[in-house]
Amino acid sequence: TAEGAALGLPVITGPRIDASPIAVELEKEGVLLRCRTGAQIIAAAEKWMRNSSELKRISKKTKSILLRKKGASAQFYDAFLR
Repeated sequence: TAEGAALGLPVITGPRIDASPIAVELEKEGVLLRCRTGAQIIAAAEKWMRNSSELKRISKKTKSILLRKKGASAQFYDAFLR
């Protein structure tokens, strides 16, 4: 999920994202849609593909969320080594 978000894309996932803190955060921020059926996936994709201004807004928001997290892996690694 983070890879697509890093590119500024809205993210559509299946129902099982609770083990991924970044996915849960993206969902709370409204840039990830958790879908349970194929019909929900199609509806979500069509919603974003038909509304370019909403897609741009989400793209901007998604990038800013990931930029706030920049360097988190290095911080974790450094803390782990200590």
